[in-house]
Amino acid sequence: MSFEGIEVIVTVEDYVSTNQYLEKGWILLSINAVGGSLAYTLGRRGKKVDAMEGFALGAHAQQP
Repeated sequence: MSFEGIEVIVTVEDYVSTNQYLEKGWILLSINAVGGSLAYTLGRRGKKVDAMEGFALGAHAQQP
């Protein structure tokens, strides 16, 4: 698993919240024992940018 592109990280201590994050597209990064309970660490990648967004051919490349 690559952590490249992870922009936001949260830690929650219950599986219900963890499942809610996962349904929204977050990625489970780790599960750790903390005291007598578990801590779930999740991450969210940034939005992918379309390299062609806003691209337009110049007048010299357009056909009449």
